[in-house]
Amino acid sequence: MHMKTTRFAPAVAGLFLLAAATASAQAPEKKKISMTPFKTLRPTYTLAERTLDAKRLVEELGDEFDKYFTQSRRYVVLSRRDDAAVQAEEERLASANTRPEELEKFGQKLGCDVLVTGEIKDFYVAAPRTIAATGSSVIDRAAFTFAYRMVELATGEILDTDNVVIELSRSDIRYARGDAATIFRMLLSSAVLEMVKVIDPAKIIKKMKNGQYVINQGGSLLYEGTVLDAYGIEEEIVDPDTGESLGGADELIGVVQVVRVDKKISYAKLVSGEIGDDAIENGVVVRGHVETEAEKAASAAAKREAEEKRATTGIKLPFD
Repeated sequence: MHMKTTRFAPAVAGLFLLAAATASAQAPEKKKISMTPFKTLRPTYTLAERTLDAKRLVEELGDEFDKYFTQSRRYVVLSRRDDAAVQAEEERLASANTRPEELEKFGQKLGCDVLVTGEIKDFYVAAPRTIAATGSSVIDRAAFTFAYRMVELATGEILDTDNVVIELSRSDIRYARGDAATIFRMLLSSAVLEMVKVIDPAKIIKKMKNGQYVINQGGSLLYEGTVLDAYGIEEEIVDPDTGESLGGADELIGVVQVVRVDKKISYAKLVSGEIGDDAIENGVVVRGHVETEAEKAASAAAKREAEEKRATTGIKLPFD
């Protein structure tokens, strides 16, 4: 078999090297980010019919966080949880009372720009409940409560701090088919989405010809069936005293549901509202869906109707 070898002339090779060097010089340096092991209030938590060790929960949350930022390709993730000395220092600095100068000093030691600290207050996936009519079992409650703080170490500025309560909806749990491991991952993914929404929010970047929307996140963070609220970004808000940008005001314009997840992007269908090309061009961010008052009322009405029917007929319905 004849093999043909192609050789680049030195001048052409030089152009390729120059172009590569120019692109490298123009590429912005990625920020380095690290998460400390979150503090826990209890030694164990509830995961369906099993006990979940607090240490494992903290490790899994940290791994999910690292995975997200690695997949985002916009940050360099520094994970030093295998370094006993660094881990001990991280745990000490996880306190909400840590002084900015201490965080800055530790950040320099670790070599990161943004440090995330926090505390897990509660985590549970309810034990399966048996449905009398079918004999099958379902999980109908799952929640994750935690607090976090993100600090820009060079300045000591707190980028974001919040207390978060995540409660999976019945539709989310039904989509997981009552599998405790899947629900566990859903809660972790939702938690990470909440923590990164300020510095690296998920966005709708394109509308496909088939009407589906492309989201700039994929991998393990989003999953099929995820329901997200879509917010259109309006005008920028500037502090009149400092001239500092406080971000853009946003408005809820629609609700979407993820239908397919690839390694780097996801696809979603429109559930309600309207998300036009103009809105996407201006910027549309997506966040975990928050039930409206109408949805809560409809859910409560359906539950009352089921209870009344059961009381009169003695028949248990699947969602009771």
